[in-house]
Order: sequence, then structure tokens, then C-alpha cells
Amino acid sequence: MSRLLSFVLGLAVLSISYFYTFGIPSWIPLGTGSEVEESAAGSKGGGPRGTGGRSRGGATVVTVGEIEYASFNDTLRAIGTSEAINHVDVVSDVAGQVEEISLTSNTPVKAGDVLLKLDNRTQSINLEIAKASLKQAQEQVSRYEKLGTGNASVVSAVTVADAKTALSQAQLQVSLAENALEERTIRAPIDGILGLSRIKTGANLANDTTIVTIDDIEQLLVEFELPERALGLLALQKEVLLSTPVFAGKVFKGEVYAYDNRIDSTTRTITVQAKVDNEDHSLLPGMSFSVRLINESEPSAFVPTNAISWTRNGSQIWIVEDGAAKAVPASIVMRQQDNVWIDTKLPAGTQIVTDGTQKLRDGTKITASNAAPTGERSKERKPKTEGEPNARRQPSSGEAGAAQ
Repeated sequence: MSRLLSFVLGLAVLSISYFYTFGIPSWIPLGTGSEVEESAAGSKGGGPRGTGGRSRGGATVVTVGEIEYASFNDTLRAIGTSEAINHVDVVSDVAGQVEEISLTSNTPVKAGDVLLKLDNRTQSINLEIAKASLKQAQEQVSRYEKLGTGNASVVSAVTVADAKTALSQAQLQVSLAENALEERTIRAPIDGILGLSRIKTGANLANDTTIVTIDDIEQLLVEFELPERALGLLALQKEVLLSTPVFAGKVFKGEVYAYDNRIDSTTRTITVQAKVDNEDHSLLPGMSFSVRLINESEPSAFVPTNAISWTRNGSQIWIVEDGAAKAVPASIVMRQQDNVWIDTKLPAGTQIVTDGTQKLRDGTKITASNAAPTGERSKERKPKTEGEPNARRQPSSGEAGAAQ
């Protein structure tokens, strides 16, 4: 008997808890008139208890709102490293002793300026020998040509041809000697700024020795990684916002310069280069930069986060039709703070359930708990989009993070 009483007592407690939370189901007859009011008042403490309860007549009490349309700013972030848009390592092609040097670091040079001279005595002697041989060959050809004029030729045509061949070879020997002598002088291949060099006068330089680096820093390239969803944005040559810890609070503007032709299969990212002007030479290669790309979308539908519910088929929203709830699939495009942009063809102003969606089924009768007109509520709630232009908040220059 005690077990039966315990079972009945537990069932009563569960029933009371269910009716208190979800309201009295519509299939249970409550009577009419004052009986309904007394029953509702008794079970709910004098009226509907917020969203998710049941009002008179069995309708579920929810909060409703409207679908609104607005743009959102999709901000991509990354960390990048700068490099000169044009830079070279000056390498010696020959060996020798350093006689003269002009390698002051952080000084500008022009293409063709002398950076270093090696001992060239042997090459100068070889050039003089080649010039002497050339002079002798020229005189030989000139003498044969004079002897070969007239009817009674003393020199055969073959001899003249051999002399001319020797002259051509002598000319080539002079060119080789001049080139060998010129190689003893190292010149700047491009305009730029000299880096630090450890070459000293009197040092013996070996082949393929790096003498100095030259960076053209009039413009810099900042290289970084972005997620693959940024590919469409990169094709638009978008503006890039750059900031560096060296100049806290300052934002540099650049533009997409180049990007890789493939997606990394491991990280699912693409390598991007942004170009930034650096006429005052305040930025240096190797600096770290926080990178931001901001893309303002076309106006699209957005709803509060609470309006989204999930099923095994994906995300959905509940719209209000003739006082009843109806589920409509809604793919999420962007989520920012308390708002979710969705892919839908529903027009602006369509009434939706914004709170209490967990109690709904298709065709459930609903009653709005929020008495204020939905038009006034929509004016009060505006989407807070990051980096939005004009009156909306601009992103601070210090914001940074890996693009995800």
C-alpha cells in the first residue's frame, strides 16, 4: 500500500511540475468562462508566466520580432611579416684581396655605384697583352691587304683570310681581358639601402661570398596567411589595414598585391602579399604586422541569435502565420555578437519567434508576450557589426588575431 501511495505522490509531483513549466495542454478540457480563468490563474499564479508558457485557449506564449535587412562587415585578420619589394644579396663572382670598400650600412645607393674593388694588377697586365696582340693582328691584316692589291698579287686570298681570323680572335681576347678586369669592381645592381657588411679592406674574398644586402624599401610587401573563404575577396584587390607594434595606434593602408595559386591542403589557408608605400623609410623589412581586410556585404536578412533553432536537417527559424508557428529552413551566413545573418528570401518585416522556440511545433498556436509594436522594437535593436563605416564603430588599430 505504501508503494502505491509513493507512486501516486510522485506522479502528482511530476504532473504539477509539468503543468507549471509547460502549461496545461490544449487537449485537456478546462471548462468555459470563469472556470477557464480560475484554472489558468490558479496554475500560473494569475496569468502567463513569461515565454514558453500557455495562455488562455492553449496558445504558447512566446516573444516575437521581425526579420530585418542590413549589411555586415566580414573582417579577416592575420599576422604578417614585411619584406622589401625588391632586394638582392650582392655576391662576389671572383676571388681576391679587397683594396677599396664603400659599404656604409643604412646609406642609399644607386644602381652602378661602386661598392668594393679587388686587387686587379694581374687582370690589367692581361688586358695590355691582349691589346698588344690585337694591334699586331690589325697591322698584319692591313699589310696583307696592301700587298694583295693590283693584278700581280703577292699574298694569296687564303693568307689574307687567316690574318682576318687572327684579328677577330685578338679582339675577343681584349673583350675577355676587359671583362675580367671589370669583375674586380663590385657595383650595386639596384637602387636601395645598404645593409650591414662585415667585409674589411685587405680581406681575402672567396668566390660566392655574400658582400652586402641591398633593399629597395620605397615599398614593402607584407606576407600573411588567410583562410580559403577569403579567395573571392582577394580577387577584388581589396584595401588592407596594417598596424605594427613599432608605431602603436597608427594604421597603414595597403592593397592586395599578389596571392598564391593554390590552397595549402594542411592548413586550408592561402598565402597573400599586401603592398604598402614607405616613402619616408619609416618601415623596415622583417617587421611584424597585424593585418585586417574588411568586406562590407550586400544587405541581407538578420535575426537575433535566440531566433535560431536546430534540427537534424540544420538551422531554422519560426515565422508567424495566422497566429501559428511555422518552421522555415535558414542557413547561417554570418554571426556577429547578438545577431545572425541568414540566407532566406523572406521579406523584411516578416514576424518571427525570437524567444521560446524550444516549445514550438509546426502549427502551434502562439501568443506574443511583448506588447510593444514590433516596428518600435526593430528600431531599438540595430545590428552591431564590427568595423562598420560611418556612424558604426570603427575597428581599433590594435586589434589583431589569427584569421579563422
